[in-house]
Amino acid sequence: MNELRMYVEHLFQGRVLTEENIELKEEIYGNLVARYEDYLAQGLSEEEAIARTKESVPSIDDVLSGGAGTDEPVEAPTTVLPETEPTVVMAAPAVKSETPRGPTPPTSSAASEGPQHQAPKSRAKWPLVLGIVAVALIAAVLGLFEFVIDPMLDHQEDVAEAQAEQQWREQQNQSPQTSQGDSTSGDAATSSNTQPQTQAQTPQFDDPEDQREWEATTALDNEIANNSIDTLKSYTGNGTTKVQLFESLPLGSYVDSSGVEENGDSFNVRYSNVSEDIDGDALDRAIVYDAVAALSVYEDLNTVNITVHEQYDSEYETDIYSFERTMLEQLLSDASGGSITQLNSSLFESGDQWNAVRDLVMRENVYDTATDRAERN
Repeated sequence: MNELRMYVEHLFQGRVLTEENIELKEEIYGNLVARYEDYLAQGLSEEEAIARTKESVPSIDDVLSGGAGTDEPVEAPTTVLPETEPTVVMAAPAVKSETPRGPTPPTSSAASEGPQHQAPKSRAKWPLVLGIVAVALIAAVLGLFEFVIDPMLDHQEDVAEAQAEQQWREQQNQSPQTSQGDSTSGDAATSSNTQPQTQAQTPQFDDPEDQREWEATTALDNEIANNSIDTLKSYTGNGTTKVQLFESLPLGSYVDSSGVEENGDSFNVRYSNVSEDIDGDALDRAIVYDAVAALSVYEDLNTVNITVHEQYDSEYETDIYSFERTMLEQLLSDASGGSITQLNSSLFESGDQWNAVRDLVMRENVYDTATDRAERN
């Protein structure tokens, strides 16, 4: 009965819809529907039945003064109404009115049930309560992760990286010193440059990812530390291709392609599918070392262009670096206090001299500055 529903809504227009008023509104609507159906049963037309039903409740004030606030739902009359103008059937509170505006509350089984009829209303509150509790629990879990668990995991990762860095530094300090003087002066000198450095004991991390990162990073740093001066000298002026040199340097196993630019004084090399377990700083140290080594071996080179493609990245998702001779020479000169000013084959005359270059490259302020200046979009 949309028309009766709209009429009841109109009666309550402007009133605050408290829980009590909502219940009262539904009671009035139910009674009006029952009264309308009784009018139809008496033979009245739909229009006349609607009109007379509305006239039975001219305003909500009359209803509230007669029975507002009752907790018991009022059932529609079950007997044929008299021809006299009806009034709204409302359940009165405990005190009876001397001039009741409607018939006495029915004693049907539905009305006598009392609490059973109110149970659904009470149960209807539970979904709202459960929803509020669920939202509160979700917020608590998110807050716990954001402010407790996530910072704790970040701290553990930072500690693991710091331990890996410390292990690497200790390993470098334990490495045997290279020979003094000319590396070609005897077998002992050659041995000191080609023997692998002493391996530090591998730490064990609780996180497998930290374990892989430490092992991959340490392995690459060992490649830099163990790159032989004799190997570098062997490529000086012997006509070998530049790609062979890069394949013998750290990251050499990742060399995918290479070539000389048209002007002839620049060389391009691409490292593909580089392990994602390698720490970013170790990767920077390696590419700076490779560029310095290539510029020292090939004095006709002015620029080494390096492209790095990491494992699982798309083919076009790469980092590109352009290491210019003048930039690296100036950087090493500043870092060495002017003792190293040029990159050429004279740096291979003694193990100490090349080790001094290697040590400079391994300094954070050197490799970090070099990669920042060389990086291209």
